[in-house]
Amino acid sequence: MSTLSGLFVTSFSTTFPVNRRGILNYLKSNIGLKWDLPGGEFVITDDNLELIAENVRLSKFYNNNCYIVNDVLLKIN
Repeated sequence: MSTLSGLFVTSFSTTFPVNRRGILNYLKSNIGLKWDLPGGEFVITDDNLELIAENVRLSKFYNNNCYIVNDVLLKIN
């Protein structure tokens, strides 16, 4: 488990410090941000930010956060 630029990364998912409405702006502001996942490294790019935004879900624990399952990120990558 680690935190990077407000991200909360576990072996299962990556949680972003914004809700679903703010995810696209967050991703655009963090193009080039990379982090390690089980199974590989992930980098936010112009090419994948729309796919990330389409696949995030509202956190069940914090209404101001959203998350994506790491397996989905690795498929997008």
